Amino acid sequence: MIKFVIRYLSLWHRWLGIFACCLFMLWFATGLVLHFVHFPELSAEERFAGLKPIATQSVKLSLYEAIRPLPYFERITRAKLVMSGSRPVYVVQHDKSVNGIYADTGEVLQTVSTSAALAIANQHAEQRGIDVQQSVHVALNDIDQWTVSNGLDAYRPLHRILINDDKKTELYLSDITGEVVRDTTQFERGWNYAGSVVHWIYPTFLRKHWQVWNWLVWTLSLIALIAAVTGIVLGIVRLRWNHAKSVSPFRGMHYLHHLGGVLVATFLFTYILSGWLSMDHDLLFSGNDVTATQRQTLAGGKINWQQFDSVEITLAEGVKQLEWVQLAGNPYVLATYQYDSQKVLSQLGISDNFALSAFTSQSTQFLEGASCVIPILVDKNDAYRSATAKPDAQLLRVICDDANKTWFHIDGSNAQIIEKIDYSRRWYRWLYSGLHTLDFSILNNNPQYKTALVLIFCVLGFLFSLTGVVLGWRRLRF
Repeated sequence: MIKFVIRYLSLWHRWLGIFACCLFMLWFATGLVLHFVHFPELSAEERFAGLKPIATQSVKLSLYEAIRPLPYFERITRAKLVMSGSRPVYVVQHDKSVNGIYADTGEVLQTVSTSAALAIANQHAEQRGIDVQQSVHVALNDIDQWTVSNGLDAYRPLHRILINDDKKTELYLSDITGEVVRDTTQFERGWNYAGSVVHWIYPTFLRKHWQVWNWLVWTLSLIALIAAVTGIVLGIVRLRWNHAKSVSPFRGMHYLHHLGGVLVATFLFTYILSGWLSMDHDLLFSGNDVTATQRQTLAGGKINWQQFDSVEITLAEGVKQLEWVQLAGNPYVLATYQYDSQKVLSQLGISDNFALSAFTSQSTQFLEGASCVIPILVDKNDAYRSATAKPDAQLLRVICDDANKTWFHIDGSNAQIIEKIDYSRRWYRWLYSGLHTLDFSILNNNPQYKTALVLIFCVLGFLFSLTGVVLGWRRLRF
């Protein structure tokens, strides 16, 4: 019986492995690239550096006056004010959509002309100190290789502007809101073709069809996981522990593949398993999505946009963004000057942060049938810490006594719920983030050690995979 099982394990491993080792080799090589060069995005620091201070004298309509006539007024959940070119624009979010409304006229932004897009992009680049030579409007598209992220869906279509600086920077500007939402450089684009595009199987023609892409990558990852597991089992079973000359019965390249597989077995298994789990999307583990009802609970009910007129925004001189937030029924306006500089305006005046007392017990009862405590501060080295909009902002945790021991994380810089983390999700954090990206506090606090480990693991994994590719080629050729 054992010989029968081993025989069929060998057949599965041999033929799945021929394909899987090619994937392994690419994933290890491109994973190393990804460690150093991430997928292009517009960071908060870059975004705020590119914004001009709001020309408050040009704001003729209050937020309530501007949005009250809109047909989707009752569904608006978030609102902010920024400059788009020379005009202040309210950007409002409703359902899964966003819209821009000019604060000087109340006109809904329908589209951004080519000349206006160029002017906005040039202004953004100059604010950031990018040398603008002769910018060019390249295209107006829904999607391309660097804008496939689902987070940009509400802002499409996007103007693509080439800034002819030394880095060949390209800016993407929303035709819906007039905001710059992404930037790339020639360096990022080049290395990401050798990194994220291959590692995530991310070519535009495939990735823009999310369901197809998701199914394909999930299936390929599962095949790779089966090949890895069968190989590990066979590798251990075929070790000759008491043999005088060699612990492996193989010779040549097969010998290297056998012992190499045993050497990297733990890392290989955890890397492929966690990679497959990256495509879980709530299949095996619970999700971290927050419901509209839970957000409304924190706000203290349906947002009363009219009450924000009682908060004096003219106090925020030189501000680059104003954002309206309701917390426990009370109105606040967040005044952001730079990505790391912010003030909280309220009916009582100006403060640096939201007071913990502003989060009432009633506003944090997020789960029906369970009791949730008022927020506590989360330590900066906490293993389950979520990313906040502002660097080093306070992170608050609401702990509920439901059966799943659910936590809610609240961003102390904008009083928004970031994510829901229950018992299942905490396991997922270790099995995916921990194992796949080595997201451990000791390594995050010592990035040089983390980089060294990533380099060692990826090189060893690549060399091992190469032996499998050679064996597979020989098998197919002969």
